[in-house]
Amino acid sequence: MTTLNNMNVRATLSDNEANNNVNGFNVMDHEVFTEASGIISIIQNTGNNVLIQDSTIANVIIIP
Repeated sequence: MTTLNNMNVRATLSDNEANNNVNGFNVMDHEVFTEASGIISIIQNTGNNVLIQDSTIANVIIIP
């Protein structure tokens, strides 16, 4: 069995300007993952002019 995964994540952030901005804050309670299962992805940002890229490849093989 051959598995090929390819992910090209490309982005450009340029010539941006942020003036007189107020940034927030991220709060995660200690129970946030209490009943979570599987693949979990959390991205938090409180800044300005930020480029965030997230990607996930999950290969699952089920053999009866």
